[in-house]
Amino acid sequence: MTGWILHAGGRDVLCAVQEGLDLPAEALRHSREMLREYGNMSSAFVYFVLDAALTEGAPGGWWWMSAFGAGLTCHGALLAVE
Repeated sequence: MTGWILHAGGRDVLCAVQEGLDLPAEALRHSREMLREYGNMSSAFVYFVLDAALTEGAPGGWWWMSAFGAGLTCHGALLAVE
């Protein structure tokens, strides 16, 4: 996986995901930045994270986008980013 677009759910949730998936801190940078800037916006939060990563020109490849809650009915999607 080259990108992680994750619903923050809060600081503790991001820390648990990072630890559980053994990810480097950089992998969750966009999620942390959006949480700091906007707070927890429910599952729609992932679209703000996705926009930030795309706007910045993050490296393409396979990105995993995931959220929990009723706002994202798929709960997860594998994105092919060029």
